[in-house]
Amino acid sequence: MLPLFPYKGALRPLLMLICMGLALFALYRTRPKAYYAKLLLLACVGYAFFLLYATFLSRTVAQTHAYRLELMGSARKAFSIDGGLWALVCGDFSAIRLDDPQSLEGIAINFLLLLPLGFLLPAVVALRGRRMRAWQAIAIASLLSALIEIAQLATRLGMLDVDDWLFNTMGAALGYWLYRRAQRRCSGEQKP
Repeated sequence: MLPLFPYKGALRPLLMLICMGLALFALYRTRPKAYYAKLLLLACVGYAFFLLYATFLSRTVAQTHAYRLELMGSARKAFSIDGGLWALVCGDFSAIRLDDPQSLEGIAINFLLLLPLGFLLPAVVALRGRRMRAWQAIAIASLLSALIEIAQLATRLGMLDVDDWLFNTMGAALGYWLYRRAQRRCSGEQKP
């Protein structure tokens, strides 16, 4: 069966981005409300189920253990640069060519996968009256991503990929940055 519209590898990341954006915006808007803690808990539970489904439950067991230890291999597979890196240094961004949309989709999905963790983790810690620092949130997300990658290798429900770990960690860092921006904005709105 053909899809209703041509699929070029952007639908899943776009849906993830929309759902995450709506959830994080709802959390941001309900922060001063009494039911904020319950909504935050619901978001954490929902995210945990999504993460479990995306990394393990939606996959089938492979015949062999698979791993890819080449750093930025997925980016090299997704893009090529006419004229090499020197063209980019000179400012010729038209030299970038998309070779594999599915690899680009994988990069986007891995980037977005732990972005909510970077937002939710400091929010949960803030409920306890404490502040989580950026390095703590990024370290926890990086460790979780490494554990997911190792578990995927051990269970053969995916492959251990260094790029996945890297992009997951970068996404969590962006999530933390978004949380801090939201916090600054909330504190700015509360001041008379």
